[in-house]
Amino acid sequence: MLTSYLKTAADIFLPRLCFSCETKITGGSLCPDCRERIQFLYPPLCRFCSLPIYAENTTCCPACQQKTPYYNRLISVAADQDPLNVLIRQFSDNHCDWLAKDLALLMAGHLRETEFMPWIYNFITAVPTPPAQTKERGYNPAALLAKELAKVFKIPYLDDIIYAGNSSARLDELGIILVDTVFFGAGPINENALKLKTCGAKRVTALTLARSMRQG
Repeated sequence: MLTSYLKTAADIFLPRLCFSCETKITGGSLCPDCRERIQFLYPPLCRFCSLPIYAENTTCCPACQQKTPYYNRLISVAADQDPLNVLIRQFSDNHCDWLAKDLALLMAGHLRETEFMPWIYNFITAVPTPPAQTKERGYNPAALLAKELAKVFKIPYLDDIIYAGNSSARLDELGIILVDTVFFGAGPINENALKLKTCGAKRVTALTLARSMRQG
């Protein structure tokens, strides 16, 4: 992609700066101090919305106990707060598609800490974005994250799996990872999890880079 070539040229002729504080860095996208400020989310978390839970003997928050989502589990890696949200805005809205690898490695590193087991899943895919939005950006950020995670997890990435309504046999009894950038609410993830379940998927686990802490 054009932005990848521009990034390479910039790395050669311009000093790399932290996206949050603009300190000079030798690699990556955040300086060590800013990376330390990322608010990673650790268990116990609600299995359906990744908010902290404080009651014993439960796996979901009071709000989610009143719901029946089509996905089996949601894992958000971090809070959608500074400095991570600065990276997400650049990645999603300012054509910095090359950040996908850094952000996917950040996700994978945290998921390893929390003992996530990618090898029990058969495929990884992404929440699609509206065609007009994808055309304007030139890419779907969630799809780029999913592709990079597929490389790290060593499981296949399927771009058209959401639209596999006439090929449901290939999803029968399979486990699917569904990737999105930020969890603002269950709507888009739940909608696409339903499509996957309708196609025969046995288990759908949603992974998001971040989670809005303003939403229930």
